[in-house]
Amino acid sequence: MPKGIGRQVQLGIAKETVRGTSESVASYWIDTLDLDIDEKFNRVVEEQTEGVIEDSTGLQTVQRWVEGSFRAYIDDIVTPWFFYSLLGDVATFVHAGESAVYDHNITVGQSAQHQALSLFENDPLAGQDYKHGLGVLGSVEIAFEHAKILDFTANFMSKKGETATLTPANTTVKRFLPKHCSVKIADNLAGLAGASVLPVNVLNLSINQNIEPDYVLGDEDPNDFYNKQMTIEGDLQINWDAETYRDYIIDGDNKAIQIDLIHSDIIGSASNPQLRIQLAKCNFSELARDLSQNEIVKQTLSFKAHYSVDDSEMINILSVNTTNFM
Repeated sequence: MPKGIGRQVQLGIAKETVRGTSESVASYWIDTLDLDIDEKFNRVVEEQTEGVIEDSTGLQTVQRWVEGSFRAYIDDIVTPWFFYSLLGDVATFVHAGESAVYDHNITVGQSAQHQALSLFENDPLAGQDYKHGLGVLGSVEIAFEHAKILDFTANFMSKKGETATLTPANTTVKRFLPKHCSVKIADNLAGLAGASVLPVNVLNLSINQNIEPDYVLGDEDPNDFYNKQMTIEGDLQINWDAETYRDYIIDGDNKAIQIDLIHSDIIGSASNPQLRIQLAKCNFSELARDLSQNEIVKQTLSFKAHYSVDDSEMINILSVNTTNFM
Protein backbone atom coordinates (compact mmCIF):
# COMPACT_ATOMS: atom_id res chain seq x y z
CA MET A 1 0.00 0.00 0.00
CA PRO A 2 1.16 3.59 -0.58
CA LYS A 3 2.69 5.55 2.29
CA GLY A 4 0.65 8.33 3.83
CA ILE A 5 0.17 10.67 6.78
CA GLY A 6 -1.91 10.47 9.94
CA ARG A 7 -4.64 12.85 8.82
CA GLN A 8 -5.76 10.26 6.23
CA VAL A 9 -6.95 7.91 9.00
CA GLN A 10 -10.49 8.75 10.15
CA LEU A 11 -12.64 7.87 13.16
CA GLY A 12 -16.41 7.43 13.10
CA ILE A 13 -19.07 6.69 15.70
CA ALA A 14 -22.57 5.26 16.01
CA LYS A 15 -24.86 4.65 18.97
CA GLU A 16 -25.02 0.95 19.79
CA THR A 17 -28.52 -0.53 19.78
CA VAL A 18 -27.31 -3.77 21.37
CA ARG A 19 -24.51 -3.15 23.86
CA GLY A 20 -21.26 -4.70 22.64
CA THR A 21 -22.52 -5.41 19.10
CA SER A 22 -20.95 -3.20 16.45
CA GLU A 23 -23.23 -1.17 14.23
CA SER A 24 -22.66 -1.62 10.50
CA VAL A 25 -22.41 2.06 9.50
CA ALA A 26 -21.05 5.14 11.26
CA SER A 27 -23.59 7.86 11.99
CA TYR A 28 -20.90 10.55 12.18
CA TRP A 29 -17.26 10.92 11.21
CA ILE A 30 -15.13 13.03 13.54
CA ASP A 31 -12.86 15.77 12.25
CA THR A 32 -10.05 14.79 14.60
CA LEU A 33 -7.03 16.97 15.31
CA ASP A 34 -5.08 14.11 16.91
CA LEU A 35 -5.89 10.41 16.89
CA ASP A 36 -4.42 7.40 18.67
CA ILE A 37 -6.18 4.03 18.33
CA ASP A 38 -4.34 0.76 18.85
CA GLU A 39 -5.04 -2.80 19.86
CA LYS A 40 -3.65 -3.75 23.27
CA PHE A 41 -2.64 -7.15 24.61
CA ASN A 42 -2.04 -8.64 28.02
CA ARG A 43 0.36 -11.55 27.61
CA VAL A 44 1.78 -13.92 30.19
CA VAL A 45 5.15 -15.62 29.97
CA GLU A 46 5.38 -19.43 30.08
CA GLU A 47 7.95 -19.81 32.84
CA GLN A 48 7.73 -23.50 33.68
CA THR A 49 10.94 -25.46 34.15
CA GLU A 50 12.16 -27.55 31.24
CA GLY A 51 15.45 -28.67 32.78
CA VAL A 52 17.37 -25.79 31.17
CA ILE A 53 18.55 -22.40 32.37
CA GLU A 54 16.64 -20.36 29.77
CA ASP A 55 13.91 -18.33 31.49
CA SER A 56 10.85 -19.04 29.32
CA THR A 57 9.36 -21.10 26.53
CA GLY A 58 6.80 -18.74 25.08
CA LEU A 59 3.99 -16.20 25.50
CA GLN A 60 0.22 -16.60 25.73
CA THR A 61 -2.30 -13.84 25.05
CA VAL A 62 -4.90 -13.71 27.84
CA GLN A 63 -6.60 -10.35 27.25
CA ARG A 64 -7.21 -8.16 24.17
CA TRP A 65 -8.83 -4.76 23.84
CA VAL A 66 -8.51 -1.43 22.01
CA GLU A 67 -7.45 1.78 23.67
CA GLY A 68 -6.83 5.28 22.40
CA SER A 69 -7.59 8.98 22.46
CA PHE A 70 -8.53 11.76 20.11
CA ARG A 71 -8.67 15.55 20.08
CA ALA A 72 -11.41 17.33 18.15
CA TYR A 73 -13.12 20.69 17.85
CA ILE A 74 -16.20 21.34 19.99
CA ASP A 75 -19.22 21.50 17.67
CA ASP A 76 -23.00 21.48 17.93
CA ILE A 77 -23.76 18.11 16.27
CA VAL A 78 -21.10 15.48 17.01
CA THR A 79 -19.64 16.63 20.34
CA PRO A 80 -22.91 16.13 22.30
CA TRP A 81 -22.74 12.43 21.47
CA PHE A 82 -19.60 12.11 23.56
CA PHE A 83 -21.14 13.91 26.52
CA TYR A 84 -24.15 11.58 26.25
CA SER A 85 -21.89 8.52 26.24
CA LEU A 86 -19.84 9.93 29.11
CA LEU A 87 -22.73 10.97 31.38
CA GLY A 88 -25.13 8.24 30.38
CA ASP A 89 -28.63 9.75 30.21
CA VAL A 90 -30.47 12.15 27.90
CA ALA A 91 -33.95 13.58 27.39
CA THR A 92 -34.80 15.26 24.06
CA PHE A 93 -37.49 17.88 23.43
CA VAL A 94 -38.46 20.23 20.61
CA HIS A 95 -36.90 23.63 21.28
CA ALA A 96 -39.41 26.32 22.29
CA GLY A 97 -40.80 28.19 19.27
CA GLU A 98 -39.26 25.76 16.77
CA SER A 99 -40.29 22.63 14.87
CA ALA A 100 -36.89 21.29 13.75
CA VAL A 101 -34.55 22.45 16.55
CA TYR A 102 -34.08 20.23 19.60
CA ASP A 103 -32.97 20.50 23.21
CA HIS A 104 -30.96 17.54 24.51
CA ASN A 105 -30.72 17.53 28.31
CA ILE A 106 -27.78 15.30 29.20
CA THR A 107 -27.47 14.14 32.81
CA VAL A 108 -25.66 11.48 34.83
CA GLY A 109 -27.22 8.05 34.50
CA GLN A 110 -27.15 6.21 37.80
CA SER A 111 -25.80 2.97 36.37
CA ALA A 112 -22.44 1.36 35.65
CA GLN A 113 -23.23 0.94 31.94
CA HIS A 114 -23.45 4.30 30.25
CA GLN A 115 -24.26 4.46 26.55
CA ALA A 116 -21.79 2.51 24.40
CA LEU A 117 -20.67 3.67 20.96
CA SER A 118 -19.42 1.66 18.02
CA LEU A 119 -16.12 3.09 16.78
CA PHE A 120 -15.15 2.97 13.10
CA GLU A 121 -11.55 3.17 11.89
CA ASN A 122 -11.05 4.04 8.24
CA ASP A 123 -7.40 3.33 7.33
CA PRO A 124 -6.58 3.80 3.63
CA LEU A 125 -2.86 3.39 4.38
CA ALA A 126 -3.12 -0.24 5.46
CA GLY A 127 -6.04 -0.89 3.13
CA GLN A 128 -8.12 -2.44 5.92
CA ASP A 129 -10.90 -0.78 7.91
CA TYR A 130 -12.23 -1.86 11.30
CA LYS A 131 -15.30 -1.43 13.46
CA HIS A 132 -15.01 -1.72 17.23
CA GLY A 133 -17.92 -2.66 19.47
CA LEU A 134 -18.48 -1.55 23.06
CA GLY A 135 -16.70 1.80 22.73
CA VAL A 136 -16.78 3.75 26.00
CA LEU A 137 -15.28 7.07 27.02
CA GLY A 138 -13.08 7.06 30.09
CA SER A 139 -12.60 10.80 30.33
CA VAL A 140 -13.03 14.11 28.53
CA GLU A 141 -10.81 17.14 29.03
CA ILE A 142 -11.81 20.56 27.69
CA ALA A 143 -9.67 23.68 27.39
CA PHE A 144 -11.65 26.91 27.04
CA GLU A 145 -9.06 29.48 25.99
CA HIS A 146 -8.40 32.25 23.46
CA ALA A 147 -6.61 32.26 20.09
CA LYS A 148 -7.95 28.86 18.97
CA ILE A 149 -11.07 27.00 17.96
CA LEU A 150 -12.30 25.39 21.17
CA ASP A 151 -11.45 21.70 21.42
CA PHE A 152 -11.59 18.70 23.71
CA THR A 153 -9.63 15.48 24.25
CA ALA A 154 -11.31 12.15 24.93
CA ASN A 155 -9.85 8.82 26.06
CA PHE A 156 -11.67 5.62 25.11
CA MET A 157 -11.62 1.82 25.25
CA SER A 158 -13.42 -0.79 23.15
CA LYS A 159 -13.36 -4.39 22.03
CA LYS A 160 -10.87 -5.45 19.37
CA GLY A 161 -11.79 -4.60 15.81
CA GLU A 162 -13.78 -6.52 13.24
CA THR A 163 -12.82 -6.06 9.60
CA ALA A 164 -15.10 -3.74 7.63
CA THR A 165 -15.32 -1.72 4.43
CA LEU A 166 -16.08 1.88 5.30
CA THR A 167 -16.87 5.03 3.32
CA PRO A 168 -16.48 8.18 5.46
CA ALA A 169 -18.86 11.09 4.91
CA ASN A 170 -18.22 14.28 6.85
CA THR A 171 -21.03 16.16 8.61
CA THR A 172 -21.58 19.90 8.39
CA VAL A 173 -21.30 21.33 11.90
CA LYS A 174 -21.03 24.65 13.75
CA ARG A 175 -17.72 24.94 15.62
CA PHE A 176 -17.53 27.02 18.77
CA LEU A 177 -15.01 29.85 19.16
CA PRO A 178 -13.81 31.68 22.29
CA LYS A 179 -16.16 34.58 21.48
CA HIS A 180 -19.11 32.19 21.86
CA CYS A 181 -18.12 31.25 25.44
CA SER A 182 -19.27 32.81 28.71
CA VAL A 183 -18.61 31.75 32.31
CA LYS A 184 -20.75 32.47 35.37
CA ILE A 185 -20.49 31.67 39.07
CA ALA A 186 -23.43 31.83 41.49
CA ASP A 187 -24.39 30.56 44.93
CA ASN A 188 -26.52 27.81 43.37
CA LEU A 189 -28.00 26.63 40.08
CA ALA A 190 -31.03 28.88 40.40
CA GLY A 191 -28.78 31.93 40.68
CA LEU A 192 -26.87 31.30 37.44
CA ALA A 193 -29.51 32.83 35.18
CA GLY A 194 -29.16 36.24 36.83
CA ALA A 195 -25.41 36.08 37.50
CA SER A 196 -22.96 38.35 35.69
CA VAL A 197 -20.59 36.99 33.04
CA LEU A 198 -17.05 36.82 34.43
CA PRO A 199 -13.92 38.02 32.56
CA VAL A 200 -12.29 34.58 32.63
CA ASN A 201 -9.07 34.15 30.61
CA VAL A 202 -8.85 30.35 30.63
CA LEU A 203 -10.97 27.51 32.00
CA ASN A 204 -9.98 23.83 32.02
CA LEU A 205 -12.47 21.08 32.80
CA SER A 206 -11.91 17.34 33.29
CA ILE A 207 -14.68 14.73 33.54
CA ASN A 208 -13.59 11.19 34.43
CA GLN A 209 -15.84 8.18 34.92
CA ASN A 210 -13.08 5.71 35.89
CA ILE A 211 -13.70 2.92 33.38
CA GLU A 212 -12.91 -0.67 34.42
CA PRO A 213 -12.86 -3.61 31.98
CA ASP A 214 -14.68 -6.79 33.05
CA TYR A 215 -13.17 -10.09 31.93
CA VAL A 216 -14.94 -13.44 32.33
CA LEU A 217 -13.78 -17.00 31.79
CA GLY A 218 -14.19 -18.33 28.27
CA ASP A 219 -13.10 -15.21 26.37
CA GLU A 220 -10.02 -13.05 25.98
CA ASP A 221 -12.15 -10.01 25.03
CA PRO A 222 -13.72 -7.86 27.76
CA ASN A 223 -17.27 -8.85 28.59
CA ASP A 224 -18.04 -5.19 29.29
CA PHE A 225 -16.53 -1.89 30.37
CA TYR A 226 -18.07 -0.49 33.54
CA ASN A 227 -18.05 3.15 34.51
CA LYS A 228 -17.54 3.73 38.23
CA GLN A 229 -17.37 6.92 40.32
CA MET A 230 -17.64 10.16 38.33
CA THR A 231 -15.06 12.82 39.11
CA ILE A 232 -15.15 16.40 37.82
CA GLU A 233 -12.34 18.86 38.43
CA GLY A 234 -11.05 22.00 36.80
CA ASP A 235 -9.37 25.35 37.11
CA LEU A 236 -9.92 28.85 35.83
CA GLN A 237 -7.67 31.86 35.32
CA ILE A 238 -8.82 35.43 35.93
CA ASN A 239 -7.08 38.75 36.60
CA TRP A 240 -6.15 39.44 40.23
CA ASP A 241 -7.97 42.61 41.32
CA ALA A 242 -9.72 41.59 44.55
CA GLU A 243 -9.76 38.86 47.19
CA THR A 244 -13.22 37.59 46.19
CA TYR A 245 -12.09 34.18 44.99
CA ARG A 246 -9.52 33.78 47.77
CA ASP A 247 -12.40 34.22 50.20
CA TYR A 248 -14.30 31.40 48.47
CA ILE A 249 -11.47 29.10 49.53
CA ILE A 250 -11.07 30.45 53.05
CA ASP A 251 -14.81 30.40 53.75
CA GLY A 252 -15.37 27.02 52.07
CA ASP A 253 -18.19 28.45 49.96
CA ASN A 254 -20.19 26.22 47.65
CA LYS A 255 -20.69 27.71 44.19
CA ALA A 256 -22.44 26.72 40.98
CA ILE A 257 -20.47 27.19 37.74
CA GLN A 258 -21.83 27.60 34.22
CA ILE A 259 -19.90 27.40 30.95
CA ASP A 260 -22.16 28.44 28.08
CA LEU A 261 -21.32 28.19 24.38
CA ILE A 262 -23.82 29.97 22.13
CA HIS A 263 -23.01 30.13 18.42
CA SER A 264 -23.90 33.31 16.51
CA ASP A 265 -25.36 31.43 13.53
CA ILE A 266 -29.13 30.99 13.32
CA ILE A 267 -30.73 27.55 13.17
CA GLY A 268 -34.43 26.94 12.64
CA SER A 269 -36.36 30.20 12.57
CA ALA A 270 -34.60 32.18 15.30
CA SER A 271 -32.47 29.91 17.52
CA ASN A 272 -28.75 29.41 18.06
CA PRO A 273 -26.65 26.26 18.41
CA GLN A 274 -25.75 25.92 22.08
CA LEU A 275 -23.73 23.73 24.41
CA ARG A 276 -24.09 24.62 28.09
CA ILE A 277 -22.40 22.91 31.03
CA GLN A 278 -23.66 23.53 34.56
CA LEU A 279 -21.94 22.27 37.70
CA ALA A 280 -24.36 22.37 40.63
CA LYS A 281 -21.95 22.47 43.56
CA CYS A 282 -18.24 23.30 43.45
CA ASN A 283 -15.59 24.05 46.05
CA PHE A 284 -12.47 26.06 45.27
CA SER A 285 -9.44 24.42 46.85
CA GLU A 286 -6.34 26.31 45.72
CA LEU A 287 -5.32 29.74 44.45
CA ALA A 288 -2.03 30.51 42.71
CA ARG A 289 -0.96 33.98 41.54
CA ASP A 290 1.58 34.78 38.85
CA LEU A 291 3.55 37.76 40.21
CA SER A 292 5.96 38.13 37.29
CA GLN A 293 7.32 41.68 37.49
CA ASN A 294 6.34 42.85 34.02
CA GLU A 295 3.08 40.92 33.57
CA ILE A 296 -0.55 41.52 34.51
CA VAL A 297 -1.12 39.60 37.74
CA LYS A 298 -3.46 36.68 37.20
CA GLN A 299 -4.85 34.10 39.59
CA THR A 300 -5.55 30.45 38.87
CA LEU A 301 -8.21 28.77 40.99
CA SER A 302 -8.66 25.01 41.22
CA PHE A 303 -12.12 23.59 41.85
CA LYS A 304 -13.86 20.26 42.34
CA ALA A 305 -17.50 19.52 41.56
CA HIS A 306 -19.72 17.63 44.01
CA TYR A 307 -23.16 16.05 43.92
CA SER A 308 -25.71 18.59 45.14
CA VAL A 309 -28.35 16.99 47.34
CA ASP A 310 -30.54 20.09 46.97
CA ASP A 311 -30.44 19.92 43.14
CA SER A 312 -30.20 16.11 42.88
CA GLU A 313 -27.29 16.38 40.43
CA MET A 314 -23.62 17.15 39.98
CA ILE A 315 -23.66 18.20 36.33
CA ASN A 316 -26.11 18.81 33.52
CA ILE A 317 -25.35 19.61 29.89
CA LEU A 318 -27.76 21.24 27.44
CA SER A 319 -27.23 20.76 23.71
CA VAL A 320 -29.34 22.73 21.22
CA ASN A 321 -29.06 21.67 17.59
CA THR A 322 -31.03 20.55 14.53
CA THR A 323 -30.62 16.82 15.07
CA ASN A 324 -33.10 14.70 16.95
CA PHE A 325 -30.35 12.14 17.32
CA MET A 326 -30.62 10.57 20.75
